[in-house]
Amino acid sequence: MSKLARLSALRSAPNQTRAGAFRFRASPQGSQAPNVRNFSEEILVGRIDIPLRNPTPDMQQSEMLLARGRHLARQEGWDSLVAEIQETDQARRLTPGLRLQAELLSQGAREDAVSAARSAAHDNAPERAMAAIKMLETALSDYPGSLAVTQVVVMAHVDTAEAWRGHMAQDHQSDLRANARKAHLARATELLDQFDPFQQNSALYAKARCALLSGDPNPRARLQDDYEDLIELDPRGPEHMMHFGRDLLPDHYGSWEMLDVMARRTYRQVRDIWGTGAYSWVYLGALQQNADAARRLETDLFVEGLHDILQRNHDQHVVNLLAAFTGYTLAQGDHSEANARRLADCFNWIARDHLHEIHPRIWADAPSPCQGSRPPRGLGGPPFAQGDATGHSDLGSKRALSTLAQHFEPVLSGEQRVYFRPEGIKVA
Repeated sequence: MSKLARLSALRSAPNQTRAGAFRFRASPQGSQAPNVRNFSEEILVGRIDIPLRNPTPDMQQSEMLLARGRHLARQEGWDSLVAEIQETDQARRLTPGLRLQAELLSQGAREDAVSAARSAAHDNAPERAMAAIKMLETALSDYPGSLAVTQVVVMAHVDTAEAWRGHMAQDHQSDLRANARKAHLARATELLDQFDPFQQNSALYAKARCALLSGDPNPRARLQDDYEDLIELDPRGPEHMMHFGRDLLPDHYGSWEMLDVMARRTYRQVRDIWGTGAYSWVYLGALQQNADAARRLETDLFVEGLHDILQRNHDQHVVNLLAAFTGYTLAQGDHSEANARRLADCFNWIARDHLHEIHPRIWADAPSPCQGSRPPRGLGGPPFAQGDATGHSDLGSKRALSTLAQHFEPVLSGEQRVYFRPEGIKVA
């Protein structure tokens, strides 16, 4: 068969993922080199010609916004910080990775306080953790009635509460850690209830309400309303829909029935922006946490949604997110389920028709099936710590190139290479 015939066959055939094929797998810490090395597979990796974009536009802008928020808070420049958070929130300004810019400014502003509180939580020192956030709360007296300052403080308490929870199930926490977590969630709720997101036209504040579901004694009662408010206020932000899918899972605040109903309802809510893509975004968030969600979704609708997403957003950030999810996360999973195989097969047309550069951080952060319980970072999650940056980028590059090499192996022979360019792929 000629190379053109083989490439044509690959275009029309589903992704042929072989059981036990070469994969770069992360250690539990996510930074270890590949644990399997196969010489022939490494040769194939060397024949994949695709640009690696690092840093990406989203990373650059996210780092800039974090640094800006951090700098203004350290310099007591709250006048400027409040103005910039309000302006970016009201305008719904997004990063290239479709994350709220206001959220990143807020995250930078609370970073020092949260870092000190997390250190205290690590040392099991609840008074010291609360004191760290109370120092941040002093800004509230200088800016009474400021939604922006209140949101910064609320999320500082939420972040600290998560530090107290750690990775332990609630019923396995010590009383000290459980009580410390409750104290921060209670204070966050007290502050949050001062404002209504719709009256303030604030997607940032609506997102804080969703983040505080874990502090509500009956989160299911407000799950739907809070997320629908957020999605209505910021319908272009898929991260909200992904988090909705996560929180709709039975082991969070919902059920399988709620997940399916709300995925369809969200699709109708933002059809003019995402087509059927909202259905896929909601289920994608659920799938990142629980592979059993593949058995519940309507496969044709999900696949149609992926097409709609990429027809409406051509940014390589989104392309890499979907490519990593289908080609790495799903392709490693259990293929005994027809639905899971069908979703993993989408990698073929995503890579062929849309991918023309690799964003390594996205591939590094793509969850493996065994890591399905970790919180998804979404489209524009916070940048990695500086010390982890190089290791994560290397891991992401290896994962992406190994996935592409395995997929395009049928068309590679001799010294041929697969070239990925904006105008399409070619084998030469």
